[in-house]
Parts: sequence; structure tokens; C-alpha cells
Amino acid sequence: MNMKAVAPGKAVLTGEYSVLAGGPAVVLATNSFVSISLESTGSESWAFETLGFESVPELVSPERLPASSGSSLISAILKKFGFVTLRDLSDEGLLPSKIITDSSSFFLSGKKLGLGSSAAVCTASYRLLCQVLNREPNIKEAIDIHRTWQGGAGSGLDVAASWHGQIISFQNAESQQFYLPPEIWIEFVWTGKSSTTFDHIRKFQSLNGKQNKKALESLKESSQTTKENFHLQNLLHYQKTLKEFDDACGLNIFSPEHNKLGTIAHQNGLAYKPCGAGGGDIGVAFGDDTNKENRQSFVDSATSAGFVCLNLETAEHGVRVTA
Repeated sequence: MNMKAVAPGKAVLTGEYSVLAGGPAVVLATNSFVSISLESTGSESWAFETLGFESVPELVSPERLPASSGSSLISAILKKFGFVTLRDLSDEGLLPSKIITDSSSFFLSGKKLGLGSSAAVCTASYRLLCQVLNREPNIKEAIDIHRTWQGGAGSGLDVAASWHGQIISFQNAESQQFYLPPEIWIEFVWTGKSSTTFDHIRKFQSLNGKQNKKALESLKESSQTTKENFHLQNLLHYQKTLKEFDDACGLNIFSPEHNKLGTIAHQNGLAYKPCGAGGGDIGVAFGDDTNKENRQSFVDSATSAGFVCLNLETAEHGVRVTA
């Protein structure tokens, strides 16, 4: 048996953090894809290998599940399905195989870009295993698996983006297709530093106090307004509200690198914000038809300052499985 699944990454355009408190987010599935391939080998052992994410190749006896960091999501999925060992898969007709997880397009110079690699790996692995085990795939189950793997953290928007592709709005675990206004353009930039989403989410969940709640309510309101009217002035207001939320809660969403990119964007009349949890990874600049001539100026200035502008486009499809 030979089979392969692919799933796109994600970039949060608006709604990070507010989505964890019931607000809306707008999420773009990127044209960077994770791939998971399965090939029957005729061997007595299973083989697991990762590309992109560094993990030692693993030969695994049928009497256990894989244990390396690179195959931890596969183990999490199999446990959710009720499998205790790889030998249990033989009862379902799946013989020992080699599974290769390739997330190399989510890394640059050995550092992760922050495109939701774990969610994409989870989504692709889940759909692949559902296919070979004749299980009906369910997005809510995939989100639950990824959230459990993360220790109970996360909204599920990253899995939803990988599942559906294109651009979605996401709120309270429900997704809808979203369309950017034709006059809006976006430019993604990598700060050069990786950030850990899990740490930011945990810190957010530990927040309390009236000041933090007021800042969060303002962020949710701005997220809703921007989703309903996705134009540059609302995006500029959202950027300001997100910065005020960061200042009130001390989450370090706007790292020094993001602040520098924000200054470059401001000089060109653009809105700029970190994508997702912030603290590093990627950010996005927004412009419209009134300042489209400033796009190249922003790219040139960001590049001269040592940042990497990414040629990311919208993924036309979500997760897919092919034989």
C-alpha cells in the first residue's frame, strides 16, 4: 500500500487571542504544505522518519507505538483510535510500513517560520490514518487530538485552516469561508526568530484582573468589527488594539522585531501585526489600492533591515489524501 496526505499551514490575519475567548478570527491557509507518506515495506518493524522537524529516524517493534518527538502526533492519533500497539493495526489490514513526515517547507535555515506545522502534521496524519483504517474523518475529532497533544491549549483554528484551505473565519469551533475585499493586499514577513505558541497561550490562560479583561473585550470587539468590515482603517485600529492588549497583559506579542516591522509599515501607510501568538515567527502587512505603490517600498525596507519577505499565497485546497 502506498498513500500520501498533504495539508496546508496557516497564518492568522486577525483574531488571535480573542478567538480563545469566543471572538472571531480570520485565518489564511498558506501554500506551504506538510506531506505524510505511507509505504508498505514487507518488514517486521515499522519505520518513522521526519524531514524539516529534526528527529532521529525510528524503527519500531509492532509491540509498541512510536515514541520519538517526530512521531508523537501519530501516536496520539492511534491512541485516540483505541490502538495500544502497532500490531493492532495488522488486525485492521495495515501491515508494517514506512511513514515519512515532511514539514520542510515550514522551516527556513533550520528555524520554524510559525505556519502551524504541528496542526498541519496532525491534520494530514489524521486524514491519512482515517483513510487506511476506513474511519470516517471528523474535524472536531482532529481538533480534539491536536488540543490534547498540546496539553489542552488552543482554539483549533490552525487545524480548521489546514482542513478547509483558502481563507476562513473561525469562532467557537465553527468555520466559514471568508473572502478578502479585492482592494486589500497582504505581505508576509518572517522576523528571523522562532516563537513557541504553547508558552504564549499558557500565559494568556493564566491572566486575570479587570485591566486584562477590559483589554480582551476591546480586542474581541475590534476583531468582530474588522471581520465584518475588512478594510484598512479597521485593520489599523485592530493593530492598535492588539498592541494595547499586549501592553496590558505583558504577553510580548510585539517583540522588538515586530515593533521594527510595524515602524516600517507605518512609514509606508500600512497596517502591520504579528500573526498568531506573536513574540517572533511571522507578521503581516496590510495595504489597499490607495497605497499599493508602497508595497515594494515596504518589502525593500524590511529586507534591508534583515527580515525575510515570504512568497506566501492562499492554499486553494485543504487536506487531501491520494493513493
